[in-house]
Amino acid sequence: MSQFLTLSDRCCYDYVRDQTKLIGGVALKLSIGTLFGLIWLNQARGKRTQATIFTTEGPIFFCCFSAVFDTLLTLVIKYPLTRALIQREYRNRYYSVGPYFFAELLARSLFECANAILLATPPYLLVGLELSGAQFGTFAGVLCVLSICGAGLGICVGTLSKDIQEAQGLVDLLGQRPVAGRDELGERPEQA
Repeated sequence: MSQFLTLSDRCCYDYVRDQTKLIGGVALKLSIGTLFGLIWLNQARGKRTQATIFTTEGPIFFCCFSAVFDTLLTLVIKYPLTRALIQREYRNRYYSVGPYFFAELLARSLFECANAILLATPPYLLVGLELSGAQFGTFAGVLCVLSICGAGLGICVGTLSKDIQEAQGLVDLLGQRPVAGRDELGERPEQA
């Protein structure tokens, strides 16, 4: 438990150490979220039918996609670059794999959940989705779960990769997997 707490503290410190990068990341998330909101400005205001769901699923999809892949790609790029340091510390018995994995997952999940909510708040407000605490809480909760999934996948893919090119190849496979078995139009071929 002490390894986990020490590593969690170190991972959180690593994330906030560079204040310029941290503030730039927050500004980036808010500006991209505002851009998404402006693209679909007022699309959901005053419309409460299933026929209008298509116009509001775009910004929600981008927020969900960003919650997973921003986190995943950040970690996939990080681990091949820091592999030597992580292996040296592990071989010198500074920590074991389990506490390190869960500490990194916890730290990344906390900050990436906050980033996902920062990204999603402007579109949620600008598109005109219903302003109830329960609905926004559900949306934010789903984004946090997606961020945690992205962090876990990013750690696994990043640690399995020898270099960034191999990691990108594995991420490409992850992106293609959900559409496997479908033709060019996205439909399943007829069963014989």
